[in-house]
Amino acid sequence: METAKYILIKLVDWKTRQRKIQYLIMLLGAGILSVNNSLGKALTLEKGDARFSLAVSEGNVITDYFINFVAAFIILGGFVWLLVDAYQEAKITVRKKVVVIEGRALRKVATTPLYKTVPRHFNGKIDALTLDMTQRMRDGAISHPEEAFDDNISTLASNIATRIDGIDHQDLTLVYGGQLPVPFTFYIGAILDDNGPVCVYDWDRAQEAWRLIDNNADDDRADFSLMESLVTSAAKDVVLAISVSYQADIAAIRQTFPTYPLSHLSLNATTLGNHWSLSKQTRLALQFIEQVKMLTACGAERIHVILAAPSSIALNFGRRYDNRNLARLIVYQYEKEQQPAYPWGVVMPTQGQRRGAVVKPPAVPSSD
Repeated sequence: METAKYILIKLVDWKTRQRKIQYLIMLLGAGILSVNNSLGKALTLEKGDARFSLAVSEGNVITDYFINFVAAFIILGGFVWLLVDAYQEAKITVRKKVVVIEGRALRKVATTPLYKTVPRHFNGKIDALTLDMTQRMRDGAISHPEEAFDDNISTLASNIATRIDGIDHQDLTLVYGGQLPVPFTFYIGAILDDNGPVCVYDWDRAQEAWRLIDNNADDDRADFSLMESLVTSAAKDVVLAISVSYQADIAAIRQTFPTYPLSHLSLNATTLGNHWSLSKQTRLALQFIEQVKMLTACGAERIHVILAAPSSIALNFGRRYDNRNLARLIVYQYEKEQQPAYPWGVVMPTQGQRRGAVVKPPAVPSSD
């Protein structure tokens, strides 16, 4: 169903694509030239005893020379206009810069690099920045997340600042797409938002290709529902679970954070293909932040976030986080086969501490 919908969207895009007026002008000139040159010609159709003949009257000086000249002038004018337009577009493209950030970790198979897909949607000089953690993957999980964070993520802000130094924000496009662990992706969103708007891609499993999160996809108008909330005003540490593409593992959450009150937001339909609409992601991100604001107002100082969602949603949720006015967030990674199932997380940067860090979950109190 998703594949058919994707093909239909692409067909509509092709049918409704904007056509350059220069081509239409050149086509008009070619049409005039073709019709004019057909003057004085005869067309005869025969089938058996039936015969049909059509003759066009002979031309004259006007039709032989003047109209041909006008038609040629129209074609030439359209062609010159096309060249001028192409030159102007080339100047804009040279001035514009597209910084493409791709995170590689959870997928070891060979795929099309993101920077090769981006020119289909954005014009400008491509500057590719790859965060490659595939060598750190062991049995589907990332080993030594502290080292991976220090080597690849913690320096990202300064790396981007170097690449965009001196570029007008009107000439800059930031693009992200990747399959990094959720805490890393959320953190990247939090630091990218300081540099302006970000265009986000996600991996389409059905198409085996990168796909832009935009408003061409249908928005099903789904909202989060508050499944449970055990938060009290006395709690300094709370857990916020969000279920988007699949249900968060509530049992594992309670085992990892047995003494922390839990708040759980969930979509009614948690499916893998429910996130392609940009308007939907924007709405869900705002609902997530409203819940964080509510927990902050209740007195929470640290919110331990469990996010069961695609990469693009993790990034866009991170972009909405206001570290100046909200409680500190710690976003955790889910590893079903490990104990605890949420073995590590990343502390988001705050106004007092601009650099994040990898942390372990709180120690479970002894039952003795």
